[in-house]
Amino acid sequence: MIYYISDLHFGHANVIEFDKRPFANVEEMDRVMIERWNERVRDVDDVYIIGDFCFRAPHPAEWYLEQLKGRKHLIVGNHDWPLLQEQRAAEMFISIDLMLEIDDGGRRIVLCHYPMAEWRNSRRTAWHIYGHIHNRRNKTYEFMRTVKNSLNAAASLNGYRPVTFTELVTCNRCFNDEAEGELWFNSRSLRGREFSNSYLSPFTLDGETWSCVEQYYQCAKFAPGTEPYNRIRSQGRPGGMKGLASYYTAEVREAWDAVKIEIMERALRAKFTQNPHLLGIYASVSRLTLIHESSTDAFWGMSRERKGENRLGMMIKAVGDELLGGKVP
Repeated sequence: MIYYISDLHFGHANVIEFDKRPFANVEEMDRVMIERWNERVRDVDDVYIIGDFCFRAPHPAEWYLEQLKGRKHLIVGNHDWPLLQEQRAAEMFISIDLMLEIDDGGRRIVLCHYPMAEWRNSRRTAWHIYGHIHNRRNKTYEFMRTVKNSLNAAASLNGYRPVTFTELVTCNRCFNDEAEGELWFNSRSLRGREFSNSYLSPFTLDGETWSCVEQYYQCAKFAPGTEPYNRIRSQGRPGGMKGLASYYTAEVREAWDAVKIEIMERALRAKFTQNPHLLGIYASVSRLTLIHESSTDAFWGMSRERKGENRLGMMIKAVGDELLGGKVP
């Protein structure tokens, strides 16, 4: 597997404010980024670091590198020159280049820390992956939005973890959506997945503890103690809960459509009041329109073709704004 990331800035305290990163201090930032890297990267994977690996860090570059899995390749950024003077750190990279052209699943990709207007075969099918501008929506960002087949690999766009090419495309699309005032989310999103009903966020409601909104909502379709109710309660994988409920369609309680909106609202309210860090995440994006991306649920979600009612996104917005306003019943 091939992964990409740029502008990690390990050890750099000032980047937390510069990028508005969700970390209390540099120690937390370093720990979380190392954990997220190793959650997905294997030793046999190739990770292309497209510049600015660390800067003004309390530890030498090798301290970070030796904790990170995978075959690491460095595309040199403006803050990487001190790293290159550390012989042991430099030797930990499989390759070090100012610019590099690679093949990823048949795609020709040109890697450079700095955003470029043109590159080899840019007028055909070649892609350009860059960094340097972080999550700034400046003149360079506005220009690069007009450049076909170009992608920003900034850690602050990609959940502070290396991502695949396909994920990078999605992350850039989401970042551009935010520029238009929208945040599209689902259970697979790197950004905004916390708003998904499948996101594990335990809460207590009706005298029982639930693993996520999806579990409470799907169980509410059935009488307590019945087979479908018990099977959904014991299902540990949120992604399988809706499928189980669909299997028992004939046993869904009467007048479900009349109460399902109230059921969802109660679950969301419990989720955000009992998991205050999630309310904090909502606060950071509360200016945006939340859209639950779904091509199969036209009531709670909306497709990219903008077909659907997006009731979930609107309800999260209403509940979140109310809780932030201190109007908790």
